[in-house]
Amino acid sequence: MTEKKIKLLATIALIFTVIMWGVSFISIKVALKEIQPMTLALLRFFIATPILLFFAHQNHRTERFHVKDIGSFMLSGFFGITIYFYLENTGVALTTVTNASLILALTPIISIPLEMIFWRARIGWVQAVAMCLSVLGAYFVVASNQHLASGGQVFRGNLLMLGACFSWVIYNFLSKPLLTHYTGLFVSAYQNLFGTIFTIPFVFFETSSIPTISLVAWGNVLFLALICSALCYFLYVYALDHLGLNISIMYLNLVPAVGAISSVIFLHESITLMQCIGGLIILLGVFIVSMMPQRIIAV
Repeated sequence: MTEKKIKLLATIALIFTVIMWGVSFISIKVALKEIQPMTLALLRFFIATPILLFFAHQNHRTERFHVKDIGSFMLSGFFGITIYFYLENTGVALTTVTNASLILALTPIISIPLEMIFWRARIGWVQAVAMCLSVLGAYFVVASNQHLASGGQVFRGNLLMLGACFSWVIYNFLSKPLLTHYTGLFVSAYQNLFGTIFTIPFVFFETSSIPTISLVAWGNVLFLALICSALCYFLYVYALDHLGLNISIMYLNLVPAVGAISSVIFLHESITLMQCIGGLIILLGVFIVSMMPQRIIAV
């Protein structure tokens, strides 16, 4: 196969992944009508993890898990799977899909000040302006909600989504050392394994009996597990290998927009002008930051 065809396939794979990850917020929202947040996370990753482990070992048969790294895998799995999906699933249940998807777009912005604190990094003025823009956009998204002043459940959901951003940033920090020794697919597979194990105790606090789940809810669970968590991550790694980090990130920046648009189409959510403005400002700030990898300069 020619290089041109490979890049075309990688682009198609990436576009498919972006659409599925954007639509996943809809699927989560629908499933949460019948399934508790941590139960949903457990079902999703109980199905997806064996598939990811299979992909990881099939693609890199000589790659082996080193016992000395078990602590890093466990801690990153705890923050990237257990804590993150508790915050995300609970947040999506309380807030709108539009708010949830746009708030999660702040994750790259949140990572920058933490890199400055822990890695003694510095940024240029363009990136600083982009960060301020994104924060302003987040204010427009959150403040556009009428429940802000009353402290209603939507505002609490927004706060949980911000917590999910921080959890994902911590996960990324913990994953970086592992990615110097293992492939991305291998790291993700074992993080999923430990994260799934850590999720089990939380489920017992949610419910004391096995819930009755409809076929519609099961369909959404299978979609999240087989498509969003298993297939799409495999496709993303494939695209990353052939298109590079910058192009992949550029496409991933569209996930929140897909989530917001799909919420209007499938859930009939209304989007205010303030939310639209805030979302566009967030995406502009994230785009500027993510397209300039030189933003972080180690000192």
